[in-house]
Amino acid sequence: MILVLGATGTIGGEVARQLVAAGHRPRLLVRDPAKLRAQDPALADAADVVAGDLADPASLAPAMAGADHLFLASAGADLAR
Repeated sequence: MILVLGATGTIGGEVARQLVAAGHRPRLLVRDPAKLRAQDPALADAADVVAGDLADPASLAPAMAGADHLFLASAGADLAR
């Protein structure tokens, strides 16, 4: 299973859409699932959407469970907040 971080962004969203077009059902880790559903309902329906935040390590383990590939697009988030 492929986990995509940054799916509400330009690059991560395009990666997720291309994975879906290629027949995959990726897991998308987003801070706000409602934002993704409003932004791209078709993508949200074609993927497993989970809530999480890179600044909250406890939210990452459940999202990563079962993933064997990861795509991470980050603009250099401040993880020390």
